[in-house]
Amino acid sequence: MSKLQRIRKFLTGLLLLAVVVLLGVWPEIGYDVLIIVLCVGMLAYGIRMLIYYFVMARHMVRGKLILLIGILMVDFGLFALTLSHIPKVYMLLYLFLGHMFYSVIDIMRAMEARKNSSPRWQFKLLFGAFNLLIALFALIGGLVVRSVRVPVYIYAVGLLYTGIERIVDAFRKTDVMFFET
Repeated sequence: MSKLQRIRKFLTGLLLLAVVVLLGVWPEIGYDVLIIVLCVGMLAYGIRMLIYYFVMARHMVRGKLILLIGILMVDFGLFALTLSHIPKVYMLLYLFLGHMFYSVIDIMRAMEARKNSSPRWQFKLLFGAFNLLIALFALIGGLVVRSVRVPVYIYAVGLLYTGIERIVDAFRKTDVMFFET
């Protein structure tokens, strides 16, 4: 990872922690902030994937998968923008599905890292289990509690986790492999 990438990861982590503080201080405006952050994040990721497809991925094997991911993320971002006028339970289910997806991905990465004898597979498994726990809280909050503040707190915990993970990742030493020919 280059120094610029490390700085970008660190600043992104700090920005996410600032949003967590904002959500904790003013939870009454948290739902609107939640929708804005979710929409901007998904739209930015989708647009980035679309640009990546048109610049490079269209020439790659399975490049159309990048195009599909970009289109879906832009679509999900625009869909999340419309969630401000519908019941809050749908946002909790949206959070549940998102965290469930990322927990499955993290657990699968941990199993692959374990198979490849990576020393960091425990951390990946721990992050996957934490995402699964957040997903279960979102489901319980959506079906049982039905509070307006529950999605804000669940999203704040998810952002806290992501912000800390990015800051730690910015300072983590990366392995460099050299190939001799």
